Amino acid sequence: MSIQVAPSSTPILDLESPLPRRGRLRWRHLFVAIGIFTIGVLSFAVAFFALGDEPVGAGFVNVLRKEVAALIDASVPENSLAFLVFYLGASLMILTSHELAHVVAGRIVGFHFETVRVGPFALVKSAKGLKFKLQGRHGLDGMAAMRIDRLGRLRRRLGIYIAAGPIANVLAVPCVWLFFVSQALDKWQHSVGKFLLFWAALSVVIVIVNLIPYRRENGMFTDGARLLSLVRSGAKARRWLSLLALKMESDAGVRPKHLKRTWIVHSCAIADQSRDALRAFWFAYVAHLDRGEFDEAAGNLEKCLERFRIASPEFQKLILMEAAIFQAWYREDEEKAKIWAQQALAGPAGSPLNQLRLAICMHWVARRYEEATSAWEEGRKQVECLPASPKKDSMRESWLEWKTQIDQKRNDRESIPRLSQSIG
Repeated sequence: MSIQVAPSSTPILDLESPLPRRGRLRWRHLFVAIGIFTIGVLSFAVAFFALGDEPVGAGFVNVLRKEVAALIDASVPENSLAFLVFYLGASLMILTSHELAHVVAGRIVGFHFETVRVGPFALVKSAKGLKFKLQGRHGLDGMAAMRIDRLGRLRRRLGIYIAAGPIANVLAVPCVWLFFVSQALDKWQHSVGKFLLFWAALSVVIVIVNLIPYRRENGMFTDGARLLSLVRSGAKARRWLSLLALKMESDAGVRPKHLKRTWIVHSCAIADQSRDALRAFWFAYVAHLDRGEFDEAAGNLEKCLERFRIASPEFQKLILMEAAIFQAWYREDEEKAKIWAQQALAGPAGSPLNQLRLAICMHWVARRYEEATSAWEEGRKQVECLPASPKKDSMRESWLEWKTQIDQKRNDRESIPRLSQSIG
């Protein structure tokens, strides 16, 4: 009689199912792409024909018609090259103005800058100040991240913060129009005028596309989706507000086990393939782990692994390391821990403290206790070197607790052979 083994409740974590990777283009994404293209064509048509009948905009639109027609004339190689150069240059300018507008508006309403990225170029705030990074795995898009330190009028402030990006792009059109009306073009090379015309037209397309409420393939929401959720005040808005509140608590040094449970419940209410859901399940994972609720923690780590493909490269590294740590420390499965660790250690290195956490757990599962103790002590020194803050105090507390757990688990391990010998 064969014995049937029940399927694992965490198949990805237990290596029974593969990690989800970026797959083929789905019908939904194809529909969105076609819709974006259609809206772009319609917006150009409006600019060329509808506005051309207006006396004020007639001269500007006529020039725009001629220049764009010349740019897209593929029979002339120089124009094809110009189109590519203009497109890349205008796209970077549009993205930069869009993301900087988010940052400026965020600062006005009391948010604190964390990072801004335009294409592969990122500016990140760290304990040592602003740091420039080149992130080659990102495409031609942008992102701004800011943190909150209070919940007062948060919905209203978020609305201002989100709306600032599209507004900045809309302002490109009157700015270019004023440039032509003032006849400043006579003082510049004609190619500058071409570029500005292309920039204005592309800005209109980008604004319209960005205001369509949908979730992108990378799991991020458009500004239109964010604004719509704030207006509707539904579950997605509660999830977003709860995530911001949880991050505020975490940044203030609140231990994961003390994070407000109501916010965790609201943040995990929607299990879609969005980065909001990914962040929500991560908060739930670390909270359950800190409370000693390991089954619940494993379930939430599994949900993070299910959304692995939409995580940023840095977050993917963290998820892989955590899978190895969980298998080594909590399940004491050395073979599975090694497989996860090999994936986690591939590519750029993670944070030094997380690398030490992984090393401690791998030493532990292999019964290399002296090496584990040495790595723990090195981690303690790193924690002590951090700038003074409530978050540092929380990390020190949990790190010292971990040493107690290491000693206790070692004693439990070593007491089993002694008990067997005494019985024998």
